[in-house]
Amino acid sequence: MFNNLQINRLSRVALLLLVSMFFSLNSYAVKKSAVGINAKEAQKSSVVKKEKPSLFQRLSTKVLSKKIEKKIAKFKARAEKGEGEKKGMAIAALALGVLSFLVGFIPGIGLIAIPAAICALVFGVIGRKKAKENPGEYGGKGMALAGMILGIVFLGILLLGILFIAALFAL
Repeated sequence: MFNNLQINRLSRVALLLLVSMFFSLNSYAVKKSAVGINAKEAQKSSVVKKEKPSLFQRLSTKVLSKKIEKKIAKFKARAEKGEGEKKGMAIAALALGVLSFLVGFIPGIGLIAIPAAICALVFGVIGRKKAKENPGEYGGKGMALAGMILGIVFLGILLLGILFIAALFAL
């Protein structure tokens, strides 16, 4: 029903909600644990008073629960429509980056790897930019990054090889 990115986002929102609930504990529980007295003694004691959560604490939990409900509704609507994330640029970047390494060191057809590495770099940059700007619609940031890295590394190796050959002829 949900894909990995949606589950990841929902788990982050749930974790945020749990952390906010933890920090919105009233001061009674905090003082009781700090003083180290049990609940019966705390009720009898005049030093420790039970205080209500602040207005900010109550509003923050309401706002977070509304945000969670909106995100869940959005993910359910996308799942019902059958829409997934668009990962075309990221997949192209990764495929071209791998292609540049596979074909780059084969004599005769190795020249195909140079434009493949350049395209992998360009598609990776575009794919990461789209995924960063609109993560609900575009995905594949990791694949785009891997394609970029493979393209950069291949072009770097190629440049070092050219410089090495030029240095040999200069001697």
